[in-house]
Amino acid sequence: MLVANADVRKRLKEAEIKHWMLANKLGCHETTLSRWLRVELPPKKKELIFKAIDELEAEQQVAQ
Repeated sequence: MLVANADVRKRLKEAEIKHWMLANKLGCHETTLSRWLRVELPPKKKELIFKAIDELEAEQQVAQ
């Protein structure tokens, strides 16, 4: 069975970022993000999500 947005989910896991942290960065609720991830996202939305993940990861590295 294929999982929608597997690349996004994998990137979140690798960066050790929780869904609620990403949702907060994107300005949406955690349940909204979960709904978005149920179906394959358009490339522009994925681009925004990957950018937010990169920013969160950089913030985590500075905090350490």
